[in-house]
Amino acid sequence: MMKSVMKKIENLDSVGVPAGDAFISDLYSLKKDAAVSCYDPARLKPSEIQEVMIQKSVPLHSQKYLGSSQEVLYHTFRERFLEAANTLKKTLEAMVVDGCDITEKELLSIIELVIKDIRYNTQIIEFLKNMRDIHDVTYSHSLCVALICYVYAKWLGWDQKDRDILVVSALLHDIGKIKISPKILEKEGALTEEEFEKIKQHPRFGYEMVLDKNLDERIKNVILMHHERNNGSGYPNHLQGEQIEPMAAVVAIVDAYDAMTRNRPYHEGICPFEALDTLNNEGNTKFKYMYLRVFLEQMTYTYINEEVELSNDIRGRIIAINDHELFRPIIVVNNQLIDLSRARDLQIQKVIC
Repeated sequence: MMKSVMKKIENLDSVGVPAGDAFISDLYSLKKDAAVSCYDPARLKPSEIQEVMIQKSVPLHSQKYLGSSQEVLYHTFRERFLEAANTLKKTLEAMVVDGCDITEKELLSIIELVIKDIRYNTQIIEFLKNMRDIHDVTYSHSLCVALICYVYAKWLGWDQKDRDILVVSALLHDIGKIKISPKILEKEGALTEEEFEKIKQHPRFGYEMVLDKNLDERIKNVILMHHERNNGSGYPNHLQGEQIEPMAAVVAIVDAYDAMTRNRPYHEGICPFEALDTLNNEGNTKFKYMYLRVFLEQMTYTYINEEVELSNDIRGRIIAINDHELFRPIIVVNNQLIDLSRARDLQIQKVIC
C-alpha cells in the first residue's frame, strides 16, 4: 500500500492537484503497522495523521496562478483591492475633514467590490497571502482586516447582520490614525516613547470621530476597544474580559495577525505559522480564547497544500494538519513525509507565495 501511495506522489507535480485527493484518501487508509519513513529520528504512524477539515465547496488543491484561470482572478482581485483601499481612504477623509456622513451600506459596498467574483470564501484568504507587499498601515491594512473578518464571521457561524457589522467595524477600526502624522506611522526605526504614546491614542481619536455618526454602537465600540486585551494590558482604557465588546475581541485577533504577517516600512512580515503560534501562546491571557481557537484552527487549515521552507532551508508542501499541534503540520519533502510534531528540531520558517 505504501508503495502505491508514494508512486502517486512521484507522478504528481504537487500533492495539491486533483489526483492529490486520491493520495490523501490512500494515506488515511494505511494500516497502523505500516509506519511511514520520514525525517530521522521521527517516524510517522498513520494513526497519528489527523483528518483534514475540508469544506465541500473548497477544492483540496489550490492552483497556482501563472497560466491558469486563477491568474486572471487574482489580478482582478488585487486591482479591485487597491481601488477599494483608495475609495476607503477618500471616504474616511471626506468624513473626517469635510464632515460628510457615512453609512454602513456605503462601507459594505467597498467590500462587495473586491469579492464579487470570489468563488469560495477561503479564496479571499488565499489571495491576501500573496499581497503582503502592500503595506499601507491604515487603509489597505483595514481592508485586509475587514476581508479576513468577512470569512472569520462565517467560521464563527454568525448571521449576515452581525457579519456585516463586524466587517464595517474592521474597515473603520483604525480611522483614528488619520489624526496621527504619517512620519510616525511610517517611521522605519523604533518609535520614541512619546511617539508610541501618540499611536496609542488612535482608538480614542477614532471613537470621537464617529461618536455622532449614525452607526451601530458596536462599530463605535470596536474602534475604541480593538487594542484592549483580555487581561487588562491593552489600551486606551485597560478594559478586561467582559468589559470588552465581543466584536472588538474578534477584530483584535485579526488586526494582530495581519500586523505581524504583513510587510511594513519598519519591519518585514513574519512567517504566518510563527504569528499563529504567537497568538496561541498569548491565548486566554490577551485574547478571548473562544474566538481565538476558531481563528487558529481555520486559518491553519487554509495553508494545506502551500509550499513552505523549513528551518534547514529544505522546501516541502503541507499535506495535513496535526490537530494536537496546529502549527507543526505534516509536510511532504522529496517523497518523504515529515511530521513536524515529532521532528522537533525543524520548524516552518517561510510560506512560499
